[in-house]
Amino acid sequence: MLQHLSLLDCAIRLTKLLDTPQDIPILAPMMMREIYYRLLMGEQGEAVRQIATSGSNMQRIAEVIIAFTSLMKYTN
Repeated sequence: MLQHLSLLDCAIRLTKLLDTPQDIPILAPMMMREIYYRLLMGEQGEAVRQIATSGSNMQRIAEVIIAFTSLMKYTN
């Protein structure tokens, strides 16, 4: 539960950067790294690693989902 709250907190802080655009170039990359870290260390970390691993089944599934989503945008 604490991991979910930490991830949510980071996402909220990233969103709040929209209020201070001058801070985005410096703080946003650090917050994105924190989000990646929290995703990798969370209970679904293995699934996230599989998606990021080139050639893995999960990565291929993710690519199909992306392609399908793009195709759906053009057909509607």
